[in-house]
Amino acid sequence: MKCNIDVRWYCDDMCTTSKLGDYLYNVCINPALSREEDIVLNFSRVSFVTSCFLQAAVGQAYSKYKPEFIKEHLSITGMSQEDMVTLKRVVDGAKLQFKERV
Repeated sequence: MKCNIDVRWYCDDMCTTSKLGDYLYNVCINPALSREEDIVLNFSRVSFVTSCFLQAAVGQAYSKYKPEFIKEHLSITGMSQEDMVTLKRVVDGAKLQFKERV
């Protein structure tokens, strides 16, 4: 089963705080990953994303799931190139931070 998540529906068009990222992770991302569902996060209607939001929404998944599992089950669409660079930096940091935990 594939879970398509319109990020704007959960966070409006400004994804700026860790509180919003935690909300998205706890309500959508973690439950779907725990059921081994495929997730597509759609950022196409979001105008602003911060690393703080991405750390909470995506980065914390690396504390619970292996990077290979996340790569297989979580994908991103509609994100600007600049935000993709920020996401890569967040993911690389999370992998380093949590590599011994999983």
